[in-house]
Amino acid sequence: MRRFYLITLCLAFLPLANLAQEVSKRNGETPVLNKCVPPHGGGTCPGQEDSSRIPPVIPPDEVPSNDMYVVGTPTCSFNVSNSGAAIYDIKIGVPDAGPLTPKISLTYNSQSAGYGLAGYGVNISGISVITRGNKDLFHDGKQQGVEFNASDNLYLDGKRLIYQSGEMEDSCVVYAVEGDPFTKVFQYGFHPFQVGGMCFKVVTADGLEYEYASDADATLFCGSLDQKKHGCVAWYVSAVRDKNGNFIFYSYDNSGLTVRPVYISYGPKDETGKGKFYNIEFSYAKLGTNARPFAAYVDRGNFDVCLSSIVAACANHTYRKYTLTYDDNSDGSQTKWTRLVQVSEENGKGEKYPPVKLNWSFLPKGDASPLQMDVSTNDDRWYVKESDKGFFATDLNGDGVSDIIRVAPVEVIDWQGYGTTHSHYNTYVYVSRSKVSPNGNVSYEKPLVFSLPANISLGDIKTTMGGASVMDFDGDGYNDLLIPY
Repeated sequence: MRRFYLITLCLAFLPLANLAQEVSKRNGETPVLNKCVPPHGGGTCPGQEDSSRIPPVIPPDEVPSNDMYVVGTPTCSFNVSNSGAAIYDIKIGVPDAGPLTPKISLTYNSQSAGYGLAGYGVNISGISVITRGNKDLFHDGKQQGVEFNASDNLYLDGKRLIYQSGEMEDSCVVYAVEGDPFTKVFQYGFHPFQVGGMCFKVVTADGLEYEYASDADATLFCGSLDQKKHGCVAWYVSAVRDKNGNFIFYSYDNSGLTVRPVYISYGPKDETGKGKFYNIEFSYAKLGTNARPFAAYVDRGNFDVCLSSIVAACANHTYRKYTLTYDDNSDGSQTKWTRLVQVSEENGKGEKYPPVKLNWSFLPKGDASPLQMDVSTNDDRWYVKESDKGFFATDLNGDGVSDIIRVAPVEVIDWQGYGTTHSHYNTYVYVSRSKVSPNGNVSYEKPLVFSLPANISLGDIKTTMGGASVMDFDGDGYNDLLIPY
């Protein structure tokens, strides 16, 4: 029985031996195994009859030479958010100071449309902020935007603050964090129209104390003081302390209606009480022609810089340096975005890890061409005179193509004769419905005309159109047009 097993084992290794011989021949090496003898009756050796099916040897991707990079890689992670966004984090390495060590990352979010502090879709994460927010039906029984008064909701890193005690006229109002009743938030002062007029302190269950907006640069202020309608919308963390005296201090630049970290200092206390100080410095570069303006209430902000490097150091000795490389010209569109394409990490000795590279699907070149639409732009009835008009486009009939809406104050002539004219005034809404032919050509039908009172302001209509004034109000699957007056 033992001999039977040995023979079986030898036969099992025979195909592997021939396979090894075949690979040796491909590599130009001298085979080290005995030559295979075909079996009786012709044919090929076992293991060689399907040699053509062996996949070719594919050389691995080119690996950077050891004289350029050290072994290792920057710390990165990927996950999917609750809303389905792809999240990619590049952790920033900093000197360890125990529990009070900043946790800073560069984070890409696939649902972030527009600029972050590190180019399109990429932002700096790990910095706490309290923000002013809207009301919702679930918590407040109604939907309402920010009013810049005591009724506005506040959020700590996206978590709603629940009122506990105090009044706005008092020196302090106390909140708890939704889902975390042991964390208390104290609001000091209430001056919604004054920069630096309101600040916060957060105390956690483990004794950590966070200060928000203790410096005016740590606030984001929107609006005009003389209009008395706008004020602070965000308060960024200024300091963190524990019961042992360890600390983190944050410094910001809040120009252009954006708040950017520029310097973080932190460290533990030692036996002498002096401690060892660490710092993180953020540098920025101009976006140039790729800068983007944006509106914030009545103010106009501007994304005109992007993060260029991060340096973490201890006592002026570099611990880690991160250099960010961008692509600002690969979009085929007329207006281009600056996109982060590489993050390089090196230590104080200049030793570098292989860089993290981000591959983007750049915007294609547009091939739009002008097309004259055959749509009515004037009322062809002699007795209707339009004094002004505004045009809007939205899909009302559900065919996937925008219908053309024209709103115009009109004078309607009722009677004219013997040198006398009698007329009345209205506001007409002309809806030219689109029609798509089987071959895809778009035409427009003769407009439907709806009459509205004459006292409607065309300026107000132009202001409200394009927002919530076009939506499916009655739930029939088609958009409805709402014109308030």
